[in-house]
Amino acid sequence: MAGIETSSSAGETALLQAYYRAWSARWIDTRCLREVLGRASDVLWIGSYFSLAEPWAHASSWTIADLDSDMLALGRRALPHADAIRADVRQLPFDGTFDAVIALGAVTAYLLDDESVERAAVSLARSLANAGHARVLIDAYDAASIHSTTYFSGEDAWSSESERWTRQATVEPIAGQDDGVFMASLTVSRETAQRKQSAHFRFIQRAFSRERLALSMTKHGLRLLGSESDPAHGRLYQVYAPASSR
Repeated sequence: MAGIETSSSAGETALLQAYYRAWSARWIDTRCLREVLGRASDVLWIGSYFSLAEPWAHASSWTIADLDSDMLALGRRALPHADAIRADVRQLPFDGTFDAVIALGAVTAYLLDDESVERAAVSLARSLANAGHARVLIDAYDAASIHSTTYFSGEDAWSSESERWTRQATVEPIAGQDDGVFMASLTVSRETAQRKQSAHFRFIQRAFSRERLALSMTKHGLRLLGSESDPAHGRLYQVYAPASSR
């Protein structure tokens, strides 16, 4: 998980993944996901949010990729029928392999400069099959709305599957940084009848305008098909096709 300042143990990473699992359905609008996966036969899933993949992962040939070995291990347990590979979105080891590439969980938030975004674009475009129905789905933090939501600001508490969760989040500026880059602090706690777990994380993150993200992504073999913002949840969804397909 490039961009995480605090070194986290496997237990803390597992807690973070459980947090994502409990809450990801509240953050992510799955309409674009359903549309992209509806015609896919070979799928690359980058990042976490594995609970959103579970309804689909048995219907096609799936590969999951993550840079963090602990997250990848959790992905293997969540999606045991999928192949799994430790890889950076900027250096994916694939060539024309997939007709759907899914990058949810704001993988783009760790691409802190335009060069990193463009390297990711090259890597994603190379991984995508040159087919008319082939798609890349990208989820990003929306620069226009993410800081107006409770996602990175304030406190939340909720219950899920006999567990009680609490979350505290704050944002602080980084001196000399602009173009959407910020520091986020997150404290997550999970309490069951048996025990209580807590972990604290600090993330260097980046939010994007639709224009900035598309400008970098379309320089290297991708063509923007659609861009949709969700200001209530501070998210931005973009769908791309191979530039050479029509």
